[in-house]
Amino acid sequence: MVSTTSLKQKTKQKLQLDLSAKKITISNKSLKTQEIKLPKDLIYFHTYTSNLNNLELSFTQNGNIAKSFSIYIFNRAKKVRYKISFYGFDRSKFLKINNYRKKKNNEISYSKILDYHKSTNEDRETFYKDWRKE
Repeated sequence: MVSTTSLKQKTKQKLQLDLSAKKITISNKSLKTQEIKLPKDLIYFHTYTSNLNNLELSFTQNGNIAKSFSIYIFNRAKKVRYKISFYGFDRSKFLKINNYRKKKNNEISYSKILDYHKSTNEDRETFYKDWRKE
């Protein structure tokens, strides 16, 4: 949605993820245009630059983001259930998003997700054993 708005309007858009407040804020320059509330009973973790709970993304006027990242979604027991990956490409004018559902073969806890993410970025065979693309 933010990506296509940037492209259609030829303007930069900002998306702020506040994972502690469990909300997403979309803005155009300094004007807040939309706020989306995330489910309160789930736990979220992003891999953008650090494990901070606030993440601000800028979308170019071509509808792209500067850096790829993923968000993991955990249940109440802090076991990972979903992964959403966001990819930006220099030549593409659209943001690519892949959704994955965790297979039931190997539980991954919240406390181990960063190490798991780093290792499966290097070992894609293990990644595809653990996840199913939706």
